Amino acid sequence: MKRKYFIIYLLLCLIAIPNCVIAVGKEVDVTYNIPANISFNNKDIIINEKVNVGEKILEPSHIEISGYEFLGWFLDDKKWNFDEDVVREHMTLKAKYAYVDGYIKDVTDPAQNYMNASALFNSDDIPLTLDDVNYIDLGYRIEILLKVEKLESIDKQDEKMILELLNKNKLVLGSVFDVELLKTIDKKDSNMEPIYETSSDISVNLIIPESIRKLKTKYAVIRIHDGKCELVYTGLPDKNWNITFKTNKFSTYAIAYFEDINNPKTYDGIFTYTILLGASFTCIISIVLFYRKKRH
Repeated sequence: MKRKYFIIYLLLCLIAIPNCVIAVGKEVDVTYNIPANISFNNKDIIINEKVNVGEKILEPSHIEISGYEFLGWFLDDKKWNFDEDVVREHMTLKAKYAYVDGYIKDVTDPAQNYMNASALFNSDDIPLTLDDVNYIDLGYRIEILLKVEKLESIDKQDEKMILELLNKNKLVLGSVFDVELLKTIDKKDSNMEPIYETSSDISVNLIIPESIRKLKTKYAVIRIHDGKCELVYTGLPDKNWNITFKTNKFSTYAIAYFEDINNPKTYDGIFTYTILLGASFTCIISIVLFYRKKRH
């Protein structure tokens, strides 16, 4: 009978062992490797691999295309870092190329933008998908549009970050605006695809609005992107109130100006006022003393 109970107890232990590990009297969760399917899409060649979630993947070779520069493997709009990124789920990485022969046209109309914004960039700054490459091969042109719009309200978290940066740098907020870089295929359709990042910085030119123009005042451009708030420009505008800053990220921005702490009028005004006040007080005392003396 005892032997029968011992066998049952042994079977229960064997069933329990695969599901948990006993460590110093505590149950510890066991992490199992889950396979994920990885696809590398490079023009007409698709490479499929299977790796475990949480693991890194090796960078495969890519196709060399005449007239194009290989930019890397991308998951949606984010470039995959093979040294740091790990697999989280099933995914497809796509090869992206930049057309190096300059067959890209800027169709931005500054008159349609807030602060008459315009951009200056090289063709190899713009990331191209394989579809873009195929359309260019067919004779189409890539059109790039910079779109800048004033924002009346922003996310509470973004607002908090901007206020903290303003206070830290003694800045006064001018306005907040949205900067978009859009891409389309030579009027093939009305859909414009947003570009959130470029491979290198492009130059963005703004004309400071009249409502915040101040002589001999430095201005600042603030960028809010991916949860970060940072200064990307500080300086004086030119005689036509233009400022130019460089960026490779496109999202929410703000323009601000430094508090006028070094304005000579502030100190000269106080000094002049003090002198006048002292002179007036001296004059009044002199008149009073004169009349008192005259009476005696």
